[in-house]
Amino acid sequence: LQENGFIYLMISDNGVGITEDEIKSKQAFGIQSMKDRAASLGGNIYISRGEVSGTAIKLIFPLIINK
Repeated sequence: LQENGFIYLMISDNGVGITEDEIKSKQAFGIQSMKDRAASLGGNIYISRGEVSGTAIKLIFPLIINK
């Protein structure tokens, strides 16, 4: 979805799902790397457990990246 100068992307699955502890873990290097990469482009990433099951990832990036 493109809206108000941003791109919104939602990815989800129907697996077991991720826990809050796993999301916040100091050992979650992959998650931290995704957050760092999103921030370097002026965006954000939100990771949560899905509404029913699975994991949901929401990415928000500006259409124009200022570096």
